[in-house]
Amino acid sequence: MQFLTALPIAVDAETPFRSFDPILGLARAHALTAYDAAYLDLALRRGLPLATLDDDLKKAASAVGVTLYAPP
Repeated sequence: MQFLTALPIAVDAETPFRSFDPILGLARAHALTAYDAAYLDLALRRGLPLATLDDDLKKAASAVGVTLYAPP
């Protein structure tokens, strides 16, 4: 727990308000779980690369123009 509390974790306040339209739309359009679509939506909104090993999420990210994180 000490390690986790030291991490700079931030909660995105917008995500709960986007659950039914944008996130559900992404999930349906790309055959993703709502959980995966929420991460994709966050990456889209924040302009951040997405770190994933999930092939379906990789395909969806590519389709909407989200880059994938590649460690240095």
